[in-house]
Amino acid sequence: MSTHDHMPPDALTLTPIGVIKSDYPDKFGIPRQPGLAPAAQASLVLLPPYDDPLAVRGLDDFSHIWLTFIFHLSPERGFTNSPGRGFTNSPGRGFKNSPERGGKNSPERGGNNSPEHGPEKWSPLVRPPRLGGNAKVGVFASRSTHRPNRLGLSLVELVDIDTRGGVRLHLKGADLVNGTPVLDIKPYLPWAEAHPEARAGFAPQAPVCLAVTFSDQAEVDLANHPHAAALRELIVQVLAQDPRPGYRKGGDTRRYGVRLRDVDVRFSVSTTEGHETLVVEAIVSFNDIRY
Repeated sequence: MSTHDHMPPDALTLTPIGVIKSDYPDKFGIPRQPGLAPAAQASLVLLPPYDDPLAVRGLDDFSHIWLTFIFHLSPERGFTNSPGRGFTNSPGRGFKNSPERGGKNSPERGGNNSPEHGPEKWSPLVRPPRLGGNAKVGVFASRSTHRPNRLGLSLVELVDIDTRGGVRLHLKGADLVNGTPVLDIKPYLPWAEAHPEARAGFAPQAPVCLAVTFSDQAEVDLANHPHAAALRELIVQVLAQDPRPGYRKGGDTRRYGVRLRDVDVRFSVSTTEGHETLVVEAIVSFNDIRY
């Protein structure tokens, strides 16, 4: 038997079993770990032929599930600057891969800034946001989106399963952008997979949350939304995680925008005695946005 008999194949073909529908139309603003914004709603819609109700029989006995997915917006080759988004001095937006947006190909999100990205050409070092966007660690010592195969793993709460006309899993606390392709589902087993005593390297505890306040204009905008209370809860939970790039700390005078559900949330930073507060300045419906 030759040594080649034990060699893995050069490439594998993976087929998505479903797609995510979520509160996050854009990458910017998504919590960097699952469960940090429990108000975030999402659903996993299974695709044919995997949308057979028999495939999820018994899954409703579990409260949480693991999702294996693809970071499909983390480009394999080149950059993907969106032509219609404007700079950060336009109404709250910026190029998707600019540092101001915290784009997933920017340095603080672990981007390698190389002309190609993927298994063919990848960076062994990334810059985790928890380290301020400057210090580097090995890609396999991080949870960066920029990985050789762009695979992600997320633990989410399973709220309900709808098998009318296919299969739709209703989820809570997901950290997945709308349209994310999902490769697999596995039930979470706390007795086997929960290890609170485990060492967690450069991220030993959950990030400190910032205070979030609403301007008078934002309060008016929110009051006009049909789901004001739920939207407020989501905005507070997302912004409290501080979605800004890791190096944008101290003296930050920029205005940011994060898309949640059907609105664009414009916010800035107020600093008092060294303490930062994120101030929601306006909440604009997608239908009212002009670039």
